[in-house]
Amino acid sequence: MRICQLPEVMTTTMMTANMRSVLCLCATILGATAAAGRAEVSFKPHVEVYHSVLRIEESNEASQIEFMNRTGDVSYYSDNSGAVIQSLGGRLGLSARFGARLSATFTYDNHIWHVFQGRDMPVYDNTEKIAGGVHEGYLKVALGPMPAAPVVLRLGYFNMRYAPEVMNLGEYLFRTGVYPGYVLSGGEGIELLGAHVQTTIVPHLTQDLLFTSEINIFPAYDYSLSYLARVDILNIAEIGAGAMLYRVVSVREENTYNALSYVGDGADTTRIPLSGNKLMGRLVIDPKPLFNPGRMGPEDLKLYCEAALLGTKDYPEMYEDIRERVPVMAGVHVPMFNLLDVLAVEVEWYGTPHGCNPENSATAVPLVQEQFRYGDRDDWKWAVTATREIVDGFEVTARAARDHLRMEDGNGWYQPRELMKLPGDWYWSVRSSIRF
Repeated sequence: MRICQLPEVMTTTMMTANMRSVLCLCATILGATAAAGRAEVSFKPHVEVYHSVLRIEESNEASQIEFMNRTGDVSYYSDNSGAVIQSLGGRLGLSARFGARLSATFTYDNHIWHVFQGRDMPVYDNTEKIAGGVHEGYLKVALGPMPAAPVVLRLGYFNMRYAPEVMNLGEYLFRTGVYPGYVLSGGEGIELLGAHVQTTIVPHLTQDLLFTSEINIFPAYDYSLSYLARVDILNIAEIGAGAMLYRVVSVREENTYNALSYVGDGADTTRIPLSGNKLMGRLVIDPKPLFNPGRMGPEDLKLYCEAALLGTKDYPEMYEDIRERVPVMAGVHVPMFNLLDVLAVEVEWYGTPHGCNPENSATAVPLVQEQFRYGDRDDWKWAVTATREIVDGFEVTARAARDHLRMEDGNGWYQPRELMKLPGDWYWSVRSSIRF
């Protein structure tokens, strides 16, 4: 349920950057059209309308949520276990194909919601919010022998998923930071701005190379270089691995190497950058080809796991134990024999002693009050997600979870502080959508 996991829209500066990328994309499309000459051109519109409702049954962190009230001042909730948020929105997009090798996609997302509704919500703060922004806008070029081109290039603003079996937890290479090592959750992948090359030249081996700009977390616009590879073994198992040079190119070095990001005194002072290296490994097993699966659906009985290292370098005082920088998740698609498309049960362990929040990402030193606040009581996360396409184009997704839930703040951004910390914290959500 994307509205509660990741930012739906950008700030003004980021929207400006997005619009620049879209304008560049449009210029590229026009140039490609001219170059295509007599190539066949086709257009395909696509529309999605969705409604979602989310209820927090228990949260020890709900009192930390900020919201902008009607007067423009920042307020806080006091006790919001049982609070509800709803969203109604839609996506309007257009895909264009210029011959066999060149295509382009543009999608705009807009939704309406009210600020977080809880027991202590003043009537005069029951304000309606509207948020919108570019969801995708990219150019795709197929290179090599057709029809199955072995190399595909994407340029622009696109949604990236490398583990489609994951329903909520995992995909750590793009959903995490380093120093501090925060983790995001959500089922739609992550939106990236930059370039993506995928190749299947080697049989049964898929490789991805990405050079992308950071647009969601401060400091903005730093560039990261990522490489992923996955090997298919007889359609029974898939082994994947990846590495990222996170913020390898700093747009403003004084932000990436913040002056406040240091520990120690005098000659022993160590500055900790917001950049670093990430490593990831994953495994997927689908045993159905080994026996007659009968009425099992294509997703039934898949087992998968993933682990990542968020920062390969140790730093004194704050990041001395490498085990505290390793999130691990595992999941299974419970056999439902076509009663549901997917019923996924996922668990995660992440033993960091620091707050799993990017809100202090202006410095690599975690908030003092967040250190060791919960001990190991916040190490475990879980999520149960069910999806079913009722009729063609109409899908319902339900979830119960204690994950890295974060809420929108009503200002075109989102609350960095995750709300599900202790074992008793959990929420449920239902999202329905219809696509044309």
